[in-house]
Amino acid sequence: MRNFSTFVILLVTLLTTLGNGSVVVSAKTCTVLLKPTPECTKIDCTQDCIIKYGVSAVGRCHQFLSCYCDYPC
Repeated sequence: MRNFSTFVILLVTLLTTLGNGSVVVSAKTCTVLLKPTPECTKIDCTQDCIIKYGVSAVGRCHQFLSCYCDYPC
C-alpha cells in the first residue's frame, strides 16, 4: 500500500509539473494588403482583418491610405 501511495504522489507531481510548463509556439506571420482605404483607422482596419482572417489578425494603416493585415499563416 505504501508503494502505491508513493506512486500516486509521484504521478500527481509529474502531471502538475507538466501541466504548468510553458509552451512556446513560433508561427510565421503573413502580411497582405486588404484594401486601399482613404482615412484608414487602426480600429476599422483591424475589424476588417478579423472578419477576413480570424481573431488573430491585426490591422495596420500605412500613411492613412491603405489597410494591411498581419495574421498567422
